[in-house]
Amino acid sequence: MMAGMLGAALVTSLWAGVHSGDFPIPRAQEEFRLLGPHVHGYCGTITGDEKAFRHAVVPFGPMDLTVSKGTPDEASVLRSLYLGMVGAICKVDAAVLSRSFHCGPACTSGRREELFSGLRKIKKTVSAFQEMSAVDLVSQWGIVGEYRINNVFVMMGQVVETKPSEVMGFVPSDHWVRLEGLGVYLSRLGISDAAFSSFLRGVKELSLAAVVRDEAGIRVVRVGIGESESGLLFLTKDRRSRTPRSGEKAKDGRRYVTVEELEPGLLFYETD
Repeated sequence: MMAGMLGAALVTSLWAGVHSGDFPIPRAQEEFRLLGPHVHGYCGTITGDEKAFRHAVVPFGPMDLTVSKGTPDEASVLRSLYLGMVGAICKVDAAVLSRSFHCGPACTSGRREELFSGLRKIKKTVSAFQEMSAVDLVSQWGIVGEYRINNVFVMMGQVVETKPSEVMGFVPSDHWVRLEGLGVYLSRLGISDAAFSSFLRGVKELSLAAVVRDEAGIRVVRVGIGESESGLLFLTKDRRSRTPRSGEKAKDGRRYVTVEELEPGLLFYETD
């Protein structure tokens, strides 16, 4: 949400703060500064391309940021700042795109109906995901040949794994390891190439941004930018006590603005 309020001048000021003593969360400053090479590297392939930028900044995409070791408020500030910086470096107005996500009841209703109409196939995808116990996340962002499994990114013709940063748990971080191929990683997880390819194909056919194990169950993200996202939450029996409510913040900084039960154990949600 904060990213939608960051004007160009403020973004420039905050970016300068990364290299000074004026950073909003001092303990995160050095790790945040080290994200620069990754951002510049990816932005170099999509500079000024708003369509490609929209794809790259979807939740869990290459230009999204996860903060796993901060408080919800810290995560919100850092993710919003990061989105603004990515927009500035990629030369796309991220603030305008972020604000456009929450475009009124008609937009929310349309996204809900789209998900509900594909619910039978989505449930099959979630069942297949549950069977891959070593996988916490699969995402794709609509760019041919690019996708992610856990912290392994297939992008720009490479298969690379990033490690969470030590202090803030940033993913991506400045630590990357190139893998010989995705098959090497899948074998580590005990998953066949064929099984994963089939699952990923289903995710793409449904135009889902991500399927991820959430603190309350399995989260299916249809679309989003920064902290703003829309999707379904399949609650697991052992986690139903953690069912989110409108107005609550998740650990990753997102704030639930819509939470609706579609059927027992299944929620439609939107966050900002």
